[in-house]
Amino acid sequence: TNAITVRGQAVKIQMDGHPFEMPANMLAQLPVSMVDQVEVILSPSAKESAEEGAYILNIISKKGNPDSYSGSINLNTSTNNRTYGGLGLNYKTGKFNFFGSFFGGYADMINNSVSEKYNYNSANLYALRTNTRGSFDGFMGYYKFGFDFAMDDNNSFTFYSTVSQYKFTNGGTSRSSAENNLFVPQYSYENNNSSLYRSNAYSLYGFYKKKFDAKGHELTFDAYVTNIANPSNSEVTTAYSYNFNYPQLHKSATDEKAKTFISKIEYVIPTAIGKFETGYHLTVRTRENDYNSSDFSYAMNNWNDSLLLGNLFSYNENIHALYVTYSDNFGDVGVKAGVRAENLNVNGEQKTTGENFTGNHLNFFPNLNLSYKFSDLLQLTFNAFRRVRYPQMYYVNPFRTYNGPNNYTAGNPTIKPSFINSYAIALSQYVNVYYVYTTGLFDYVMANVNDSITFNSPVNLSSNKTYGVELTLPYYNSPMMPFHLPDFISMVNVQIGYTYQKKIGSYLGEDLSDWGYRKWINTNLGLKLWWEVDANFYFRFTPKTESKKYVNNQQTDLSIYLSKSVWDKKLKINISVSDLLNTNKYDRKTYGTDFFYRNVYTPYRSRSISVGFTYMINDFMDRRDRSLDDGRDASNQGF
Repeated sequence: TNAITVRGQAVKIQMDGHPFEMPANMLAQLPVSMVDQVEVILSPSAKESAEEGAYILNIISKKGNPDSYSGSINLNTSTNNRTYGGLGLNYKTGKFNFFGSFFGGYADMINNSVSEKYNYNSANLYALRTNTRGSFDGFMGYYKFGFDFAMDDNNSFTFYSTVSQYKFTNGGTSRSSAENNLFVPQYSYENNNSSLYRSNAYSLYGFYKKKFDAKGHELTFDAYVTNIANPSNSEVTTAYSYNFNYPQLHKSATDEKAKTFISKIEYVIPTAIGKFETGYHLTVRTRENDYNSSDFSYAMNNWNDSLLLGNLFSYNENIHALYVTYSDNFGDVGVKAGVRAENLNVNGEQKTTGENFTGNHLNFFPNLNLSYKFSDLLQLTFNAFRRVRYPQMYYVNPFRTYNGPNNYTAGNPTIKPSFINSYAIALSQYVNVYYVYTTGLFDYVMANVNDSITFNSPVNLSSNKTYGVELTLPYYNSPMMPFHLPDFISMVNVQIGYTYQKKIGSYLGEDLSDWGYRKWINTNLGLKLWWEVDANFYFRFTPKTESKKYVNNQQTDLSIYLSKSVWDKKLKINISVSDLLNTNKYDRKTYGTDFFYRNVYTPYRSRSISVGFTYMINDFMDRRDRSLDDGRDASNQGF
């Protein structure tokens, strides 16, 4: 996937300091020609939604002077059967600026995995070994159209609409064999599954800004509404060795719908004693999940919900938030502090069983940033902030979902929000020492129900403490640097990191406490080759990581990116090689109190070659739109 994390935490994507209105799984398709540099903001202010990722990744776009019309076209294809591209257009006339964009992609992939599980408490089903071959085939598209209207020098308005769609099939065949505690074969079965997923999301966005006479004194209004439908269906056939002519047939269909309205009012005023910002945010969200399940009965010659898994679940939430921030510089000392108050009210109804639950959570999220500037090259900073992760709908739905033979998943309506408390000291980008304390951490855990059934459910763990240090050695030619690199070297960046994590918790008698460490080294080298070809080499190495419960294999990645601009730098041609060493394979071992589980996953054509181009019309700039989407409706599916 294209998931991005910093220190193991989710990030919020921005463009030039504003939330970037693009699905996360489209971010990898953003043309490199639009990007000047990327910065990571490790201490989001109280102005940001408390749930929008612990950290912020800010993409700084290249600036230009667009003519009355401008545009960009890009297309990429790779040997691992991924093709994606995009089109952006901009037309300015008078007080109006019209814009539109499209990004899309298609992928067709396969993967292989091998797993084995040992159940120490079972004499009959002691060992279960499985070989799986999976497949993925699908496309996605993202469309955006709108306009800006400059009423006068102090008043402006923006409106746009977006459409996001995807459709893909996901399937596979797995063959499993069961053995007793003497490793004598008991039975085997073959499982074939095929699933179809679709999503259609439509949104409207409006933004108004009022500037006052004093610089930086402004009032803004935002409104956002979205409607999302995510229907899916799947079919599973399981043939057991002792009854091969009568395989178990299972079908399911899910219809998930979500409607969201978000509005913001924000006010900024600079004063003689510093800058103050305040605002009010409102979020109203309704969701519904309709799950239908049926099995084929050979005796009755019909389909019926013999396991009583079908259910209808609705989940509503309202979030009211107020914030205030203060910032100023006192010579070389910078101060920014703020606090955000959020009240989350939830209501869930399992309409099939008549179960109801409600929740009301009022929380405060303080934020503090202190800095001392030694020089243009060195700055010492301290930051501390608090964030939250609210449970998604599938975490709280108490009904069971069938995952295949011998496995079920169910939500937990008693699960609570998880809170992140972060503290860090940094010396510019060179040294970063941090401590993250997470309470109420939740994740899916697996437990044995009986001899042959395993059960997955999300639970709150007691706590999770992470200690880490990052050493970064960036070097590039600049007047601030003590010496000059050879002209053919455009950039050198080396990062070495270490984290130690400790987790405490238990569930259904299973000890979930864990501890472990992770080390890594990332290097980037930029070169200017012959014939004005730019080359970038990326190398990542993560040694084998071990903890009390998990062991993950060593990870190594070497990738190369080559590009050349022609036609007065309007056309850029690029060639990249991903995972040149072809070493990306994931081997994870899990140690439980009464079980051992190992899974080895091999991605499809990890070593691949990609070829693409980007054509720019009149120095086209990517837009820097605001966005109110808090990410809680986003799908995790992607390429």
